[in-house]
Amino acid sequence: SNRRQRQMCIRDSDSPDQIAARMEARLKDSDLAAALAEWETLPDAAKEASADFAESLRARQTVDALVSNALSGAMAAAASN
Repeated sequence: SNRRQRQMCIRDSDSPDQIAARMEARLKDSDLAAALAEWETLPDAAKEASADFAESLRARQTVDALVSNALSGAMAAAASN
């Protein structure tokens, strides 16, 4: 399929365009850690240009962790009642 061919092409190159494509795929899968890992492989100039984006991803990871912990705590408290 075209999607499979695109995915194979995405994996085959470390050009900034292909790294960005892999980041986009990771974000569509809600895999923020993998998207950030891809971002780390960008050339320095690209990282400098997209530093705000990476900081937003890190902030989102923090918020997701806080929400997850709060929900887990609430569920545990409800289960013990």
